[in-house]
Amino acid sequence: MRRLVNQYFQYNQRFLTTTLNFETLNNVSEVLKYGEHKLGYQREVNELHLSRMVHTLKETNDILSPTSIILGVNSYDIEKCLEELAITADIDLYSQENLLLLDTGKIDFKFRIVDGQHRIAAFNKLLSDPTIEEEKKENLMHNYLFNIVIVVLEEKNRIDEVEIFRAINSKAKPLKTDLAMLAKYKYEIYFKKRDIDLVEHIKTRIIFILNENEMQYDIPYWVNGIKVEVNDKQALGSIAFKAFGDSINKIVKQYVNKRKEKFETLLEEDFEGIDNELNHSATELIKELLLPAWDTIFEKWPESFKETKSIQLMEVEKTYYNKNYYIQQTMGVKSLHGLLSDIYLETNNVVETIHEFKELIKKSSLTSADWEKNGKMKGLSSEAGFKIIREMIKN
Repeated sequence: MRRLVNQYFQYNQRFLTTTLNFETLNNVSEVLKYGEHKLGYQREVNELHLSRMVHTLKETNDILSPTSIILGVNSYDIEKCLEELAITADIDLYSQENLLLLDTGKIDFKFRIVDGQHRIAAFNKLLSDPTIEEEKKENLMHNYLFNIVIVVLEEKNRIDEVEIFRAINSKAKPLKTDLAMLAKYKYEIYFKKRDIDLVEHIKTRIIFILNENEMQYDIPYWVNGIKVEVNDKQALGSIAFKAFGDSINKIVKQYVNKRKEKFETLLEEDFEGIDNELNHSATELIKELLLPAWDTIFEKWPESFKETKSIQLMEVEKTYYNKNYYIQQTMGVKSLHGLLSDIYLETNNVVETIHEFKELIKKSSLTSADWEKNGKMKGLSSEAGFKIIREMIKN
């Protein structure tokens, strides 16, 4: 099959646009899911959202969405499938525009689905339903056309694909994009970007593991507690991604410096070796330092936490932060992690750090009421204020 394609540019980014029926689209595209593919950045489909789409397809003739399916592709793959088109008609084209032919028979690779995963999944689920009439299936397979926008990328610039995904889903739709942020850091490693900041990489993994409760902790104090998209007013979280990352910066830096020889040569390893070591480092810091510290904080000031269930993105989500207390907001986190950092920098030993931190917190005269908003700590929202809070904890 040869399809008419319009090629155009936005600044230096090259795009192709065409239409494909579902059968062709499904055969030539795939979803890169985080955890299943080393360059994956997509989540699993939202089952409630998916079921609603399937219902629409099954019971009505309404269109699911008029917006384009967006695909990503490497330039060296798509070039072998494109042909110049001899134009005989009088057509006005912009200077940054050109008409080509796409030969789908030459496609021996998979386009990467950037946007449209749920629509494609809904079609697949409906078409696998044995109760659907064959006539309807045939119509959906061959006559339902999708407008396609293809983002053409150089292999070394594939990180731009993740940025496009985040831009679409953080602004236009209520989808969590924390996996895409983590994937972006992994792309830096895979494509061996210069000046990789290993401290930033470990911090990002720590935040993701805590936010997602990847370690299946019994009381996940930080599940959904760190806000990745700070401009999304509907997003869950009591502290911004950057603020939490800043609060553990000294801890992670000390951890890396202590293992200087290992980390100095780490980037010489392959992707899997680097990825595994960074995951191990993040997990070790959480398991041996951060979670034991927050166990102690929870035991000392339990009223400052509150288990809450809410509907978010059509799913029930749990949180443990209490909006009426500073303890899991920037003021509390930077003060408490600052205290933990000071001890760790002094002892350079995780076991000793936790022992001293526990003793200090247990002996503190502060109560849960002291952490209440607009109370004793009101106005202490600067670095100088955090230092005052640390002294308050000690006394």
